[in-house]
Amino acid sequence: MKEFEFTLTAMNGSLDATLCASDKTYAYSAFHELEQEMLFLEDNLSVYKYGGDVNIINSMDVGSSERISEHTMQCLKIGAEAYLMSGGVVDVTMGAYFIKNKGADVKECGKITLDIDTSSYLVRKKSYGALDFGALGKGYALDVLSSMLSKDWNIKNAFFSFASSSICAMGHRADGSVWKVSLGGKGEIELKDESLGASGTAVLGEHIIDCRNPEEKPKTNFRTWAICKNAAIADAMSTAFMVLSVDEAREICSKYNIRGYIQQDKDSEITPLT
Repeated sequence: MKEFEFTLTAMNGSLDATLCASDKTYAYSAFHELEQEMLFLEDNLSVYKYGGDVNIINSMDVGSSERISEHTMQCLKIGAEAYLMSGGVVDVTMGAYFIKNKGADVKECGKITLDIDTSSYLVRKKSYGALDFGALGKGYALDVLSSMLSKDWNIKNAFFSFASSSICAMGHRADGSVWKVSLGGKGEIELKDESLGASGTAVLGEHIIDCRNPEEKPKTNFRTWAICKNAAIADAMSTAFMVLSVDEAREICSKYNIRGYIQQDKDSEITPLT
C-alpha cells in the first residue's frame, strides 16, 4: 500500500487529501469522484453560490418554498444539534450577521425561521434572515467524502485537511503508523478514525460571532481545537470553544465525548479539556 496525495480548491480553502491504496490509477479515480462530489456540496451549501440551496433560501421572499438536497437537510439537522450542544453559541440560522460583517447586503439582520418537511425535503421561509453553514460546512464535506471513500471505494486509510482547520483521519498511514497533527506548533496528537476542528484568530483575525449576542463583539480565546468522530460537529464545537470559558468547554467535552484544547492567548500554554 502506498500514499497518494491530491489537492483541490473549494469553500474558500485548499483541501489536501492523502489516500492509501495499492494502485495509483485506482486512487486517482477515487479522488476524481470525490472532487465531483465536493463541487456539488459547495454549490449547494455556500452562501455565495448562485442557484444553490442556501443562496436560494436566503434570497427568496417570506412565504416562498424550496425543495432542498439531502446534504442541505443534513446540515440543517447538524446545525440544530450544534446549537443545542453549544448552548446557542453556534447557530446556522444567524447567517445574516456573518454576511453583513463581510460587507454583503442583507434584507434584514435577524434569525431566519423555516418550516421544514423532512419527508419531502421542502423548506418554507417564515422570516427574513440567512442561513450560513460556515461553522460546520467544511467538516460536513469531509464526513461525506470519507464515507464515500470507505463505502464506494473500499479505501479505509486516508487523511483530509481542509485549510488545516478541518481534518479527518481514517485508519492509519500506509506504513501502519498513526496519523498525527500539530497543535499550533506546541506538540502533536494522534488521530485514528477521528476528526479535528480548529479555530483561531491568528489567520482570520477577530471573525467569531457569539450567536447568543450577535451585536456584541465577544472576547475570544486565541486558538481552540475539538476532536470527535464527526467532522462537522468538531468544526462547530471548536468555534463554540472560542467564546466559551475553559470550564464551559470542558463541560461540553464531558457530556458529548469530545476531546478539546484551548489556548487562551498567544503566549499561554494549551489547556486540555479532557
